[in-house]
Amino acid sequence: MKKTHLFLVFLLLLPLSVHAKLVKKTAYVSTQKRVTFLTESKGNAYCIGEGCSCNINFSYAVEHDQVRVTKIDKIIEGNLDYCPVMLLTQPCKLQVNEAEKIYSYELACGHDVYINEAGALAKDAATEINAVPVIYLGDTSGHTTTVVKFRATPDAAAQAGKCYFDAGLPAETLPKHKNLKLVARTLQKVKVGNWENYWYFVKTGDSCAFGEDLKYLPYGGVWVYGEFIKPGKK
Repeated sequence: MKKTHLFLVFLLLLPLSVHAKLVKKTAYVSTQKRVTFLTESKGNAYCIGEGCSCNINFSYAVEHDQVRVTKIDKIIEGNLDYCPVMLLTQPCKLQVNEAEKIYSYELACGHDVYINEAGALAKDAATEINAVPVIYLGDTSGHTTTVVKFRATPDAAAQAGKCYFDAGLPAETLPKHKNLKLVARTLQKVKVGNWENYWYFVKTGDSCAFGEDLKYLPYGGVWVYGEFIKPGKK
């Protein structure tokens, strides 16, 4: 009887420990939106881009598999009218998506799904992004070595995009010494002009989209040719 009782207690506590672990990982990101759980009860909601400008601190509670904001503590920038982060208006569900290609931890808030930036894949694992075979780099640090265009696919002739830096006007290039997160690279090097290098799928930390309808690539990333990237922060 005692062993059975202990096993039942373990089963009851297991979901709570898993969900607590999901909260305590790193920031959750959905295109231009970011939710960070700073402590066990305090968090930050941030967004930048078209129709989105806010930076808000909040208090929250975890109830089974849901996260619920209990209070808006401070509006650092913008206001609630320009903060379409659904976590602030409804409970969100913590979940594990086994079908995800890179990040399996998610926060589902209505039609918004935030991915956890702590990669579930092992570094150097083979996977894919938008059906492009890649090697996952573990979100390592890198920076641009010059002003450079970014693309929708790993091709020099592919559509260029636009990024909103610091809520300013959209820019069609990444600035020199722009710090990046190197998410993945192509399997083989590609020749562009006199260069031969990998294409890198990177996250800029900004809102970057493509086309007139502002389509986002997975994880808000973009493609940049490796000749214009160096490892490490600048």
